[in-house]
Amino acid sequence: MLPKVKTIERTCSACPSQWDITLEDGQYVYVRYRWSNFSAEIYENEKAYWTKKQRNYLVQMPGNGTPDGFMSNKEMVERLKNYLDFSNVKITDTYGISYYE
Repeated sequence: MLPKVKTIERTCSACPSQWDITLEDGQYVYVRYRWSNFSAEIYENEKAYWTKKQRNYLVQMPGNGTPDGFMSNKEMVERLKNYLDFSNVKITDTYGISYYE
C-alpha cells in the first residue's frame, strides 16, 4: 500500500518547481524540479527536513541537463503515482489542487 497524500502546497511555480506534500501519517515530502532533474525527499515531518544531516530520497529522476525548471501539478503527480497515493487529491489544472472529502 502506498503512503496516502493528505495535502499538497505548490511553493514555487518554476525554476525550480517545488511542492510540499504532507502524508496522512504526518510524513513530509519535498518535491523539486530544476535543471530537468526531478527529486522527491521523504522525512518523518517537515522539521526533520530542515534539520537533516543527509537527504532521504523517495525518488530521483536525473534530467538531461537542459535549463528546464517548469513542471505542472499533473506532471508531478504522474511522476510520483508509483510512490504515493493521490486518490483523495484532484489536480484541476496547472496550479489547481483540491481535495475529496
